[in-house]
Amino acid sequence: MMYFHSCMPPASRLSLSPSSHSHADRSPFRPLLPNPADKTEIPLIVDIVADIRRLNDLSIKSKKAGMVILGGGVCKHQIANSMLFRNGADFSVYVNTGQEFDGSDSGARPDEAVSWGKIKIDGESVKVYADATLVFPLLVAGTFGKAHWEEQRRAAEAEGKQ
Repeated sequence: MMYFHSCMPPASRLSLSPSSHSHADRSPFRPLLPNPADKTEIPLIVDIVADIRRLNDLSIKSKKAGMVILGGGVCKHQIANSMLFRNGADFSVYVNTGQEFDGSDSGARPDEAVSWGKIKIDGESVKVYADATLVFPLLVAGTFGKAHWEEQRRAAEAEGKQ
């Protein structure tokens, strides 16, 4: 459902592994998506090559680049590979339950990505061994959400002084 809502214009979305997502099962039955802006429908277009090119271009053009990768597999691989084009990510956070001993890409630690040039040697990185559905909301609340609540507190204090 989240992917469906991200397809609403003007949102940009990448589908690096469309066959692994549930929308691949539904897309033959729903090739058009509703456009709430003007009550029309827009076609669902999946172009993996264009998506990878766009991801690589974003990486190359960024002054600073970071990765927050939830889970693993193809998407983790493609996102980290795009950082090769800019000599590595400046920051990275991996959140998954993959263990290193099984040899999977998901289980790889950030220092493995440093050895490939996907994360800069002096880049900041961490791997959180946890279920992303549980931990990611807490990470957002403790980082990005903190600014929102600080702004709310200042507004309330300013209102109280008037």
